[in-house]
Amino acid sequence: MKEERTGPPWQIYVTKTLFIIVDQSGPAQSQEVAFLGITRESGVAKEGRDAPDVFRQKLQQLGGASGVPRPRGCFAVLGCMTVEKESFLLLVTQAKRVADLGGRRIFEVTGCSALPFAAAGPSSEATAGMEGVVGLLERGFYFSRDFDLTRRLQSRLLGPCSPQADLLLNADDRYIWNRQLVDPLLLQGVSPQWFQPLVQGFVQMREFAAGGSRGQLAQPPLLLLVIARRSRRRAGTRFNARGLDDEGEVGNWVETEHLVRIRRTPDCPAAPEGWAGLVQVRGSAPVFWDQPSALSGVTITRPPQLGHVAFEKHHGWLQGEYGDVCYVSLLSGSIGKQETEGVLSGAIDTQWKMTPNARGEHLDFHARVSGEDSAFDRDLDKLAAQLSEYTSAFGYLDATETQPGGAPHSLRKQQKGVVRTNCFDCLDRTNMLQQQLVWRWLVKYLAMQGKELERLTTGGVAVPSAEAPTEQTSGNSMAFFLGD
Repeated sequence: MKEERTGPPWQIYVTKTLFIIVDQSGPAQSQEVAFLGITRESGVAKEGRDAPDVFRQKLQQLGGASGVPRPRGCFAVLGCMTVEKESFLLLVTQAKRVADLGGRRIFEVTGCSALPFAAAGPSSEATAGMEGVVGLLERGFYFSRDFDLTRRLQSRLLGPCSPQADLLLNADDRYIWNRQLVDPLLLQGVSPQWFQPLVQGFVQMREFAAGGSRGQLAQPPLLLLVIARRSRRRAGTRFNARGLDDEGEVGNWVETEHLVRIRRTPDCPAAPEGWAGLVQVRGSAPVFWDQPSALSGVTITRPPQLGHVAFEKHHGWLQGEYGDVCYVSLLSGSIGKQETEGVLSGAIDTQWKMTPNARGEHLDFHARVSGEDSAFDRDLDKLAAQLSEYTSAFGYLDATETQPGGAPHSLRKQQKGVVRTNCFDCLDRTNMLQQQLVWRWLVKYLAMQGKELERLTTGGVAVPSAEAPTEQTSGNSMAFFLGD
């Protein structure tokens, strides 16, 4: 059996004239070295393959009197970026594994490096600019070499795709944050296999077992995976990217997918092994609006008729992507919010009325949900219950099999619609409603699978793993997980 390498899948050699990226992901005794060379002076890139001894001789020649350059480990090549008219090669040099799905691993970026193309080194202005970029990339960005983070499971199961090696080509462009960084190399004919789609958002996986059995099971019966993908379109900071644009894109767009995998165990021998999932989306209020500062009122920057074309584009894309849509606005109707959230609510309502098949609900979160601990959960559940008509009709993804040996990932059910939520900036209120909606779905779904799985919603605890070594001890740690 061939020995597999461990550690970073790429190595980077830096010489005076070249960046040389070497693929380390194959067998340790491979007869060929696959590499990508990028000329530092011109940015010209070319792939190649050599026998190991021939490749080392070339490195020796390039290193000159200094000998073979020392390689640097690299988890992902993000592409090329120009700052202050100076170019850099962006690399992920440190990464933390956050999920392992049968050998398919998802990583969070924890460290990046920017290598200057200029042999003399970058200017202080360019260095300062790149430090800001690197700092941004080291929090909230994820990638995988063999799992498509950009597309929800239902889309992957239903849609056509290229071979597995072409992960970048299969990915949804909306969620590829390094799309423009890799284009200069792809346009030269470089294979996409050298690059991984970079996703901004949140990824977390936990396994759950009943409190009394968690130490006895080789595999816990339940795995939960949360993937939140933030769109790169109309991206920006809070006061600079709100509302709609002319293409129908909205600020702070996030698709959140909650996936559940049930495993058959001695306690649950008839469980429907496989995946089920629920998708929700959020985005800035879908009208043209602005608020210069937190202390100022909201201004609707286009009258309804002029803004309606963009709203129709947004609505049409939602229907094409998800099916039926229920718009939920959690904005406040209080007198003190009339110049901000009240103005926005009126503009949203006008667009709903102008669109024949748009369905929306105004649910004043602050008026309906008390801040008192004893009443909060009850009030929040009542709020979520008002959307039961929509969530029941929209359904959920069921890609499980009911009998051992059944077809894997066969679609027993598809999700046919989506709840699209907004508050003012799609943060706290939206988080709480989305958490409650998915919790209601999960409780109902597990109850349908039998008493042993239903028990997990009241007494289940998170099981320590390589990705999450610290166990949560709350009696309802699963609900806390869904709300992360």
